[in-house]
Amino acid sequence: MRTCHYPNQSYWYELCDEFGIYLIDEANLETHGTWCIDTGNEKPYITPGSEPMWKGAVLDRAMSMLERDKNHPSVLIWSCGNESHAGEDILAMSRFFHERNPERLVHYEGCVNDRSYSGITDMESRMYAKPDEIKEYLDGKPKKPYISCEYMHAMGNSCGGMEKYTKLAYEYEQYQGGFIWDFADQAILTRDGKLIDEDVIGRYGNVRIYEKLPNIKPGSLEFKVGGDFKERPCDYYFCGNGIVFADRKLSPKAQEVKYLYRNIRLHMTNQGVLIVNESLFESTDDYMFEVRLLKDGKAVWAGTFARDVKAGDEEFVPVTFPSMDADGEYVTECRAVLMGYRPWANVGHIAAWGQSEPIMVKNEAQSADEVQEGEAKYFDDVVMGATCIGVKAGNMHAIFSRQEGGLISLRCKGLEMIEKVPGLEFFRAATDNDKGNRFPVTSAVWQGISQMQRCDNVKVEYEMRDGSVIDGTVMPEEFITDKSDKLYGTGLKGAEYAKNIAAVKISCHYTFYTNPQSEGGIVYRMLPDGSVECRGHFDGKEGLPEPAVFGIGITMDKMFDRMEFYGRGPEENYNDRCAGAKLGIYKGSVVDNVTPYLDPQECGNRHDVRYVKVVDEFGHGIRIDAVNAPFDMTVLPCTQQELQSAYKINDIPDARYTHVRILGAARGVGGDDSWGAPVYPEYCVSAEKEQNVDFVIRGL
Repeated sequence: MRTCHYPNQSYWYELCDEFGIYLIDEANLETHGTWCIDTGNEKPYITPGSEPMWKGAVLDRAMSMLERDKNHPSVLIWSCGNESHAGEDILAMSRFFHERNPERLVHYEGCVNDRSYSGITDMESRMYAKPDEIKEYLDGKPKKPYISCEYMHAMGNSCGGMEKYTKLAYEYEQYQGGFIWDFADQAILTRDGKLIDEDVIGRYGNVRIYEKLPNIKPGSLEFKVGGDFKERPCDYYFCGNGIVFADRKLSPKAQEVKYLYRNIRLHMTNQGVLIVNESLFESTDDYMFEVRLLKDGKAVWAGTFARDVKAGDEEFVPVTFPSMDADGEYVTECRAVLMGYRPWANVGHIAAWGQSEPIMVKNEAQSADEVQEGEAKYFDDVVMGATCIGVKAGNMHAIFSRQEGGLISLRCKGLEMIEKVPGLEFFRAATDNDKGNRFPVTSAVWQGISQMQRCDNVKVEYEMRDGSVIDGTVMPEEFITDKSDKLYGTGLKGAEYAKNIAAVKISCHYTFYTNPQSEGGIVYRMLPDGSVECRGHFDGKEGLPEPAVFGIGITMDKMFDRMEFYGRGPEENYNDRCAGAKLGIYKGSVVDNVTPYLDPQECGNRHDVRYVKVVDEFGHGIRIDAVNAPFDMTVLPCTQQELQSAYKINDIPDARYTHVRILGAARGVGGDDSWGAPVYPEYCVSAEKEQNVDFVIRGL
């Protein structure tokens, strides 16, 4: 831990001494807000620089910190301060630390502004250097090791790409790691817009207890940030950079940090588990290792063992897993479970886990005759109207509209599952990092496209059991009876002819008025078993800006307020923040997917999803299964536009619908910094190439 940008209270040092947390103890010095660059109108200057008038003051701060904290074994390194440039005054601080306490190292980052003062620091320290910049320094075989005094700016939905940094520790001996900025969101709790007296909070211990009191009304508690008290100028949300929220609850970012910072690493194979104990002092004697075999996300076998792997050692433990011959997706898993009570964790705490890469087993496919004999399902009725096509298959009823351009009704056992025609999705509520790198500005066109799109052509096809395809865009002659009715004219064969149909296919085409103009569409294919195959596609066009996502949005009634999914979880995760997200089956409520970031933004995404169920309290709803490849998805009680428009979490309206988005591609969240660093290209979505998403909807 780095105490920035001043020494902390003494009790914190006592806790660090007790629990073995190493510290960089930082002097109370930061001046970068006072620097003046050469504008041509006034002479550039820095503070304290080499000004004699500041030397006594900064030395006093160094002396006070050292004398107060010198007997704390947790303090490994003294720091001269933060972002105060360089000069003779800070050099004097460094000399004092070295002379008064030569056993400890001295850190300072500001030397990067003036390399003639590099002697101030015993290590190369930089702020928000990118992984490639760090590699460039370390590849030069430098004299000093490297440390990032700040990295991974954890503002809002952030910490994407963190693994690019932690991997450097295994590639370079001189890489000392870095310090995430920062630990906790900084905000002030208010009740009904008014400050809460400290003694009230103190009486109940903490915010988490206080908000459960019976006299607290929903929505009455709110965290205030810069500007909320009418003060100007201010930094607004810029102190919301924590891996824990202001009330000290863990944010989803902590899931990734815990995994990448773990001391016990568990590497899985089909033959067993390699335990690597990277702790400096503690063995694994107090841990029980639980191994499991998961099939399609469910545990089908489990076992336990104990191993005393000494600090700094590793050991491979053979494990005989059951056969993995039957069809399915298999994952081997191991967890290190704490068996002895610790002041920082209870018995049963999972300190580390490891999973193998998924193993897909698929035996030879059944013959066509066997499949047909096993299914033996037919459409009960297919109604070919002038504006709508109605399809009935068992307890599933669907209506496809030519006028609206798509699926306008999907009922299971008489219960309506969707509220409006699904649409293509390109937009997400901007994250703090998105705003910092101007992504919402450069990709603004996609917000309009997501909100204002209309199908401009519908093609209907009937795939027949004999292999032929009948164009149903205009009423096919095959569906018209020979008999004529005096009142209604020519009749339709309907249910009689439906048994000859193998699939009803509706292709909906969209033209998007981007610059240049682009195209896409949704194809629905309903089968006799009642399932609806969906394929969203975007053709791609050179010159278009990047969208945030690509997929299909489905709107359901708010009574469908529960979800279950098989993918990476349990907390929200993204393609650039999923190392700490374990593959498994998870359940939760839809409302809990709205992460309470101080600035409402994109949230609730799950990556690498195989299926998701969205159901009501009785388990009725839909199940959406991935086809060809896993998808990303969000299930929220609000739209992306509502998230984007909300200034605070309490501004989001009460749930009126449940909004499901199935995404074939989704942008990462980034995190190198929050004022310009882009998301890495491999985690972005390109509108210059084709994008697709494929899934199947089934009723429950």
